[in-house]
Amino acid sequence: MSELVALDGLGLLPQGPTLTLALSQGQSMCIVGPSASGKTRLLRCIQGKEKPGQGRADVLDRWVEASRDGVGRRSTPQNLARKWAEKRASDVSTALSAAGLWEARAVPIDELSESQRLACQMLQPLAGREPVLFVDGHFDQVDAWTRASLLAGLKDRVRAGAAAIVGTNRLELCSEFDVIVIMRECRPLF
Repeated sequence: MSELVALDGLGLLPQGPTLTLALSQGQSMCIVGPSASGKTRLLRCIQGKEKPGQGRADVLDRWVEASRDGVGRRSTPQNLARKWAEKRASDVSTALSAAGLWEARAVPIDELSESQRLACQMLQPLAGREPVLFVDGHFDQVDAWTRASLLAGLKDRVRAGAAAIVGTNRLELCSEFDVIVIMRECRPLF
């Protein structure tokens, strides 16, 4: 298995506990903790968007994150999935089904429920081919049925060779991941 993410003495604060670990193809990591514990900041440091207090993080291949980028008001879930799947029909249908959006695939984003709009933000990691996937808080905000479907879709991508890093405050999801990092006050506790 090829290493995709490497953390070497990574810490958010200039002093204190750090993380040293690697994620390879087919592995996943869950970052959990209460609000303002440093989950998002840790994800941003791993992505290289923010400088850590100590150590370093390297993402060794292309990555993608679930986000609002590229999600216009008039877009439909099908348009988005086609764009990110580069028109590969099987990836489009797989992503739309995993996001629970198959029945609403032709509905403009403006007409979808809040949970469906959040699921649309997951289409890029589900439909694309980037080997490293980042998801920050999306599993916290969608309904239980969509959460289960999105998690299954993410796990399918991981089984196919991607690595996933997910930030969440839903402790019941921890058992679904290979590596668990517990954050508190911007420090990794476990």
